[in-house]
Amino acid sequence: MAVVLGAAKILARYKNVLNGNIKTIFQPSEENTGGAAKIVEAGGLKNPDVDVIITPHVWHDIPKGKLGLRPGPVMASSDLFMLKVDGVAGHGAWPHMAVDPLPVAAELILALQRIVSREIDPMIPACVSIGKMEYGTAANVVSKSVAMHGTVRTFDLEARDFIQKRIGEIAEGVARSARASSTMEYVRVMPPLVNDPDFVEFSTDVLARAFGREAIVADYPATMGCEEFSVYLEHVPGLFLLLGSRDPKGPAVEIHNPKFLFPEECLPIGVRALCEIALNYSKTVY
Repeated sequence: MAVVLGAAKILARYKNVLNGNIKTIFQPSEENTGGAAKIVEAGGLKNPDVDVIITPHVWHDIPKGKLGLRPGPVMASSDLFMLKVDGVAGHGAWPHMAVDPLPVAAELILALQRIVSREIDPMIPACVSIGKMEYGTAANVVSKSVAMHGTVRTFDLEARDFIQKRIGEIAEGVARSARASSTMEYVRVMPPLVNDPDFVEFSTDVLARAFGREAIVADYPATMGCEEFSVYLEHVPGLFLLLGSRDPKGPAVEIHNPKFLFPEECLPIGVRALCEIALNYSKTVY
């Protein structure tokens, strides 16, 4: 937010020479609460229409003073699912009189891992992870149901559809084989984040002239993390610009780690980068 505000204050000084319009978005309710979708629904990319969009983001794997720009996929899609297996409640002393959903859930967790390892092309990045389970009230009770919560990540839209379909099919089949039943809730949280190749090329040339070619990092790896900026990129081409924060003298501290300290020297770099791209785009395109 500070970088965008700083860039807006500087660009306002050039409003008489700018061609076109520049919008700044200070988005509320980031990520799982869906602020980006609400901005789009409210017409934030319209009147006037937005041609390209850019956001800066601090990144721990890129050294301080450098800028990360790569075309194509940068972050994965993010889906959340909940599987509920229902059996028949009973007592731990008489399991034969119950249908215990817990071993069904254990078998199901293992079965879901076969989707990626045996049903998805090995060249397509994808992962299915179970992160939470809810079961049981006492040590000697066979509870009626167990709930599993997980996430799916991939860059490939066909794989995303296929994985969702297979999770439901596998859950139903495994549950039925044990005389239990299953239900699934599946929520598509964010699409993959894909940088526009043409805008990346344009921005790379601009920033290389401003900061030097050595300041540009184009070979950083894509990540299975997710980012809500991807919602805007479904509607307009754009760039997820990474501001390096890693101290070259020490180990990288991941940005969600409580020990992560934002290096304030990134601020002027980010501000200048946004201004350079905006001013040059205004002169070149309009």
